[in-house]
Amino acid sequence: MKKYCLFAMIMCVSATAWSSIITFDAEYVYSQRAVTHNDYYEGDYRISGTGIIFNPFNQNPYAATIPNNGTQHLGDGYYGELIIERIDKGPFDVYCLDVARYSSVTSGDTFWYDAIKTDGEIVRGDLPLDDLLFDTHVIDLKDITYLEFYCIDTGSFAVDNIIVVPEPATLLLLGLGSLVIIKRKFKA
Repeated sequence: MKKYCLFAMIMCVSATAWSSIITFDAEYVYSQRAVTHNDYYEGDYRISGTGIIFNPFNQNPYAATIPNNGTQHLGDGYYGELIIERIDKGPFDVYCLDVARYSSVTSGDTFWYDAIKTDGEIVRGDLPLDDLLFDTHVIDLKDITYLEFYCIDTGSFAVDNIIVVPEPATLLLLGLGSLVIIKRKFKA
């Protein structure tokens, strides 16, 4: 019994082992791909709203300059919104993400987020934007079911590398299911 308890503790403590990083690289985008009316899925997460996934290497050099961190990312602006939620509508945690200003032709030094927790509480916050350079920000949102990023007026933002983790109770159920499978295997 002690080894099963130890196994369950390891499963819970190592929650970050099940973390995912939403990179917007799950499907290749030649230049741009609109998310509006065409949701984007990566891992267990659905991304919707009014954004465009950009490949920074295949952009029109005469258009507005966009941030380039070497990978595809999602940009949005002018009253835009980006919504992240699990496909099964289950709870999850968000630890950090990379943000930048979306375009050289927009203004605004911050963008905002709203997160809805499983108990209905709304957590609001804002993050600074540093021109076209991606910065990593820790937001550490726990036990949420819905996360929305948005900007106001002529503001704009780009996001990438969003680290998400399923809610710990889900991990505990996975651990308990693993214990049952292991126990059955040893009985056979």
